[in-house]
Amino acid sequence: MLIIINFIIIKTISKSKEKNKIIKNFKWSLLFAIIYIILIPLGGYREYRSNVLRYDTIMPITIIAIYLFGLSSYYLITKSTIKQKILYYIYIISVIGIYTNADRFNEEMYICEKNSLKKISHSPDKIVKLNSNCAVMNWEIIYDYKLSKRNAKLFKYWNITEDIKFYYNDK
Repeated sequence: MLIIINFIIIKTISKSKEKNKIIKNFKWSLLFAIIYIILIPLGGYREYRSNVLRYDTIMPITIIAIYLFGLSSYYLITKSTIKQKILYYIYIISVIGIYTNADRFNEEMYICEKNSLKKISHSPDKIVKLNSNCAVMNWEIIYDYKLSKRNAKLFKYWNITEDIKFYYNDK
């Protein structure tokens, strides 16, 4: 949204040749983003397909967005008056502050999985029943203990468990 606002301002106010280069950059980047998002699901069906547009899979688009915001902001700052620059600096600092604050690590999202791993690790049983409703080392919740075989071997390899311990979630 901020990039679009910048480009609307550039398109309506500016009349230089640099403006055309920036607009062309924006259009090519938009085309790349659309093609990239369309191609992501073509990797075949997996159970995690619903989570495919996450922060890590759209990193190229995020980098392009940062580049476009920086490019358009730099252009607007260099072509504006002192009064406009002050207002624009306040705008940029506000945007950076909002995004920096929004990007905080949320440990609560991982507590369920962490507690489940502790339960598996400390349980004397070979097949551990979990009462939580979260996925443990998987994209989806495991309801059949046989599906946890790979993870159970990995837990033993990582010394999370002493023996191979299967697990499943209660329905």
